[in-house]
Amino acid sequence: MSGARPELWQDFLSVGVQFAGASSIMTALNFLVTIITMRAPGPAAMEH
Repeated sequence: MSGARPELWQDFLSVGVQFAGASSIMTALNFLVTIITMRAPGPAAMEH
C-alpha cells in the first residue's frame, strides 16, 4: 500500500502552502482592520 501513490506528499504540501498563504493574508487583514477600528478619535486619516 505504501507504493500506491508516491506523489501524495506533493498534494499535502500544496494544500499546506495554500493554507499558510491564506492564513497570512487573513492575519494581515485582521491587523489592518484592528488598527482602523481602534485608532483614537480625532482628525480623519483620509481627509486632505
